[in-house]
Amino acid sequence: MARAARSRFPHSVHGFVEDLRPLYAKAAVVAVPLAVSAGTNIKVMEAMACGRAVVSTPVGCAGLGLVDGQDALIRSSAEDFAGAICDLLADPAGRQAIAERARRTVEQRFSWNAIADCAYASYLQLQP
Repeated sequence: MARAARSRFPHSVHGFVEDLRPLYAKAAVVAVPLAVSAGTNIKVMEAMACGRAVVSTPVGCAGLGLVDGQDALIRSSAEDFAGAICDLLADPAGRQAIAERARRTVEQRFSWNAIADCAYASYLQLQP
């Protein structure tokens, strides 16, 4: 089974990549299998901004307020994580729905305009 999966889903290991957009464009699903997080979740937001369906552990998307089953698939166990990836690969319409919602979420909550609007609103609250 693993050998068959490898032939159907080719993979590559890359060194430093200057621009990830071409790789995201080729990806059917972006997997974020983090057990520990020591930084920001920028790769999750990048994948979402590129209109890709994301499968993440709760740690991988912590603090982003994503809705499981809408913005991404969020799974804790290895079995559930792998199953979610397989489900998305087998369901192009479902994968597209998650990817489209992910893109909208990024635009609405994490774009520069959204961040500026939020900052401006917080500044207004400081006025006497």
